[in-house]
Amino acid sequence: MVSSPPETEPALDLREATDADQPLLAELYRATRDDLAPLGDGAAVASLIAMQQRVHAEGRRRQFPGARQLLLYSDGRCVAQLVLDRAPRRLHLVDLAVLPEARGQGFGRALLRWAQRQAAEAGVPLDLRVRRDNHTARLLYLELGFRAGTGDEVFEPMRWEPAADAQAPP
Repeated sequence: MVSSPPETEPALDLREATDADQPLLAELYRATRDDLAPLGDGAAVASLIAMQQRVHAEGRRRQFPGARQLLLYSDGRCVAQLVLDRAPRRLHLVDLAVLPEARGQGFGRALLRWAQRQAAEAGVPLDLRVRRDNHTARLLYLELGFRAGTGDEVFEPMRWEPAADAQAPP
């Protein structure tokens, strides 16, 4: 269930990720791998997650070489990551991850609204793919005006069009 948005969106303290941020990126990746939690937190699981993170990051760099990887800070601590790829006719939200302890505080919503503003300024749609079993994220995307497309059994493509959102009631 998507929680009600906070009265105001949190201020965005966005910074480009650098090589020095690898420990933060590893923490974000680990924190979002709920599917591996039943395996425990031993050294073997930590090694598996680290390997998967490297493969995931390398695949993302190959598929979206020009994507910007932004980190969101709140009170001096990294709480979320947004990876956004700009193409001539669209923006593609490659990845959005919020630390579990920071969820429900409006950070994901604020990042999505920021990405929507970037798309609107460029006059292009914003698209993404969401796991079909990620009901919370999916509901948030729908609430923010994204429309679902036809995907596969695992992922559902979604798109937000600036013109469609401008016609929607506030």
